[in-house]
Amino acid sequence: MQHFLARLIPAVLAVQGLIGASWAVGQSPMSFGASPTGPGSTYSPVYQPISMSGDPYGTVYQPMSYSSGGYVSSAGCAPAACGRPVIDTRVYAPPHWDDSAPIEQFLTALAKNSWLRTEYLIWTIQDPGLSIQSAPIADVRHPTVPFNADPPPPDTLPLVPQVPVIGEAVLPNLSAIELRDANGIRGTYGLAIANGVFELNAWGLEKKSDTFVRNMITYQPGDLSQPPTRNLNPDPNAAPGTFNEAVGIRSDPNVIVAMTANGVPTNRTQLSALVFDDTYSARLNSQLWGAEVTYTHDYHISGEGCKLKPLCGFRFINLDEDLGLRGVGNAGRTQPDSVMQINADTTNYVYGPEVGVRAELVHRWFTLSATPTVAFALNQYRATADVSLTDGSVAPINTTSFRDRGNIDFTPVAQIALSAELHLNDCCSLFASYDAMWIHRVTRPFDNINYDSTPIIDPATNAVTGFIPNIHMQTDLDEISLQGVSAGLVIRLR
Repeated sequence: MQHFLARLIPAVLAVQGLIGASWAVGQSPMSFGASPTGPGSTYSPVYQPISMSGDPYGTVYQPMSYSSGGYVSSAGCAPAACGRPVIDTRVYAPPHWDDSAPIEQFLTALAKNSWLRTEYLIWTIQDPGLSIQSAPIADVRHPTVPFNADPPPPDTLPLVPQVPVIGEAVLPNLSAIELRDANGIRGTYGLAIANGVFELNAWGLEKKSDTFVRNMITYQPGDLSQPPTRNLNPDPNAAPGTFNEAVGIRSDPNVIVAMTANGVPTNRTQLSALVFDDTYSARLNSQLWGAEVTYTHDYHISGEGCKLKPLCGFRFINLDEDLGLRGVGNAGRTQPDSVMQINADTTNYVYGPEVGVRAELVHRWFTLSATPTVAFALNQYRATADVSLTDGSVAPINTTSFRDRGNIDFTPVAQIALSAELHLNDCCSLFASYDAMWIHRVTRPFDNINYDSTPIIDPATNAVTGFIPNIHMQTDLDEISLQGVSAGLVIRLR
């Protein structure tokens, strides 16, 4: 039996090889109408003896290659080297983008109905204005104009010359702070949908900062090249030519921060004030950004002309600001520095639904539009302040921190946008716009400082002998306006 199987197995392998070669020739796409060896040639398999190790019964033959010898199989080698019949099977690979598939059809339609707009913004945020950083003085009508801050002389005869202590002074204000020409960017995505246009835009302005510093004393002790700047108001009882650097003059007044006495303004006779005869500085940072989503209804009035389209949507605005105030006084640099440092910041989150209308004048080469909107928004705001006062010692005499968080107030937001669009072709347009925005109630840091003090009363005489500063935060809400221009490009994805 073993002898019979030893002869049968080689014969079966030879027959299987012949059948496989014939099937490969009949099924190969290269055999349709022409021989793989070239036009007009005849296919002739070439057989090569293969020695089977340990085969005592001789050699068997198997088809190995085409006579041309130039065909290389998909395995990367000639069939003779691969040791198996050549089978050339072509597989159909579907394209990467199939227009008949549902998702591709949806994305194609979405792109054909979409447009993008990018704009460069130059906006101006409302300045603080006068914003006096002090309590009022009862008997001073124009505190930003230099005035004599010393107590007036008694209206009795004989007139007694008064020794000046403060001299000419002004109350500090922020009129020198400007928040103009803040750079920004706005991006808008538009999608034409059933009976209207859906728009989503996001915009932001850079952090705008401004600072002013008032230096009252330029004289350095021992520097003879810089004479004293304050040669007015010397002590009338002092020798001629004796000057007092601590006393302000009209051309170089001191800065004083007046304080109320338990909320009541004081006059110059009982003035509660911090005197800064060295320097006073202020710094304000402001940053604004927002987002808006709107749906503009389109009645599909074909052709050119005037169109009126109602719109509705939702908007969000974020306003962040911080203020730093610093005053230094040292009695003409004869005493250690007394320093006032105030750091206040505010954050406003304004959000709510909006309605409006868009009036358009449409022409084949341009489009002019005016879009007024009103948002019925809420303002969720927070405010903080840190107040530090030192009297020249190492430890501050009064350091307090104030926090006001989580308050919500109703604040309408009105905006009008005037825009022009120049159509270069069906896919591209130039765009320019002017925007003005008004927010009714926001909190800003320079409005939140309350300059107050507690009087020190002598129980024996019931006279006020001094005061304890009580500068603290008192959150206030006021309106703010913004305006600016923009220019950009509109791209239609067609």
